[in-house]
Amino acid sequence: TLYFSEMGFADAMMRNTSKHAHAAQRGKRRAALEAKMHIYEIKIQGSSSTWKPLMDSFDTDGTGTLDANQLKQILKLWNEGIDPSDEQVAFIISIADKSGQGSVNIDELGCAAGTWMALKDDQPFINETMAKYDTDKSGSLNKDQVKLMMTDLNDGIAPDDETVDLLISVADHSKTGEINRTEVRKAVQEWYGMAALMNDRKLKEKEAAERKAQPQAGCCVAS
Repeated sequence: TLYFSEMGFADAMMRNTSKHAHAAQRGKRRAALEAKMHIYEIKIQGSSSTWKPLMDSFDTDGTGTLDANQLKQILKLWNEGIDPSDEQVAFIISIADKSGQGSVNIDELGCAAGTWMALKDDQPFINETMAKYDTDKSGSLNKDQVKLMMTDLNDGIAPDDETVDLLISVADHSKTGEINRTEVRKAVQEWYGMAALMNDRKLKEKEAAERKAQPQAGCCVAS
């Protein structure tokens, strides 16, 4: 939908073309982020028998699930002997643990593996994002820093504080009230969807206000 104020038709066309191009680009970036998890799961997910040897080796207490320490050992194996951070382990459990036990069972191991591979693949993006917005070097993004990131990702259009709080509540799996390194990818993915809805609402409100401000056409009745 085109919208007009004092600018001419050509300017309006240019502005809307640019707006939709940016929106399309944001949509592509978001789709790519959303697809990563599913792509990795498809590549490495299999039946329970696929994961049974791994589960038998690391489920040392025979509970049928992997707790954080046991899962950490598997991630280390997949990470060339380098220990993952506790933050990363907790995030993977929060994503993969569909049963809500606080651990990962054999049916959830494929999702855990996919999440880990996606996190590793996203490290350059995560490092770049944290270097730019984590200005106090705390290792996480507070509300003001998250808001700045959201603004930059939305072509300079700032969200209101309520929207920032909502995004943090959705992406903050560690329940710290901030976004840590591991949660950055989730926050960005969620924000692309939220931003599209927010901008569409603002545009409709602007169009409605401009229509209301336009003089109403009338007719004259000769007496």
